[in-house]
Amino acid sequence: MIGLDDVFSTIALGTKLTRAVISLKKHIDALRSGTAREFVQPSVLEALDRRTADLESLASRQADRIAALETGLEDASGVADALAERVGTVFWLTLMSGSIGLIALVLAIIAIAHGR
Repeated sequence: MIGLDDVFSTIALGTKLTRAVISLKKHIDALRSGTAREFVQPSVLEALDRRTADLESLASRQADRIAALETGLEDASGVADALAERVGTVFWLTLMSGSIGLIALVLAIIAIAHGR
């Protein structure tokens, strides 16, 4: 079952991913907005490619965790609905039993009162 720790770690990973994407966007915007620059070293491009691959991997893992969370929440929702239905049934059974018992008690008191 998925606990609060999983939810909080998912939120933390999402925040980390968002910050990484924002950082990457700033770097891309800086590259696009500048005037013609000198040739970028291949090592810088390789580092950028590795960082992009890491972000894609992180995004993929995050998507998998979110899918697992959604499945867990859907299962929990189904269980809660079934439990609510059963509790409703027990409530009505108890109410009807109490009503029948009350009617029987009133009839018994009336019978005792007329018997005297």
